[in-house]
Amino acid sequence: MMTTALLSTPALGFAFAAGGAGLAWLWFTGLGSVALIVVVALLLLGYLFGRWADEALPEHPVRAVRLMDGQVLAIAALTAAATAIAMVAAASIVAPETPAGAGPDVARAAAELRSVLTALATALTAFITGLAYRAENVDTSIGNRVRAMFYDAYPGENPTPEAREAAARRVRRRRVLPAGSAAETAVYSDGAIPDWSRANRLLRAQRLEAALRPVPEPPAA
Repeated sequence: MMTTALLSTPALGFAFAAGGAGLAWLWFTGLGSVALIVVVALLLLGYLFGRWADEALPEHPVRAVRLMDGQVLAIAALTAAATAIAMVAAASIVAPETPAGAGPDVARAAAELRSVLTALATALTAFITGLAYRAENVDTSIGNRVRAMFYDAYPGENPTPEAREAAARRVRRRRVLPAGSAAETAVYSDGAIPDWSRANRLLRAQRLEAALRPVPEPPAA
């Protein structure tokens, strides 16, 4: 599926790097305001996808999981912005050229200054990009948010302290899952479905939706 491909680590890593380079290019060409608009628009879209996903619960868990994939837009915007800032900052640290006809002491001092400034630019780039999301952590971050949303929307009859606290914060509808039911197992069990990675959270949602689907009444005799 297209979404699965976009959420893969290599694709995200390329998107983050290309996005950062694109934003930096806009800045250097005097289009910094356009870069800012792009970042804000992606952040807003990511936020809206999260809101739509939350509003889909508790009736449509599968739809909610798929909508939450849109959160990658906000993550990409933040990471690309951090990468662009690092590029701009590194390019702004310009070492002076050695003056023509300078003596050996001046030439040596200029070379040492260039080395220091290069190291500073490298350290600054590493620091700024280290504040951003890494591609391999994106799916885990989205999975943690989906899990929290499901704990909000589907408290069990005997909830864990974490689920009880999450449900208490939810202002919209909740659906209590019977203890030991297939629906509760889909949300809270870590046995059959070990984690909340993309494939597994979608599987949890599909099983939950199937368990919540009303059983048709047998035709009257």
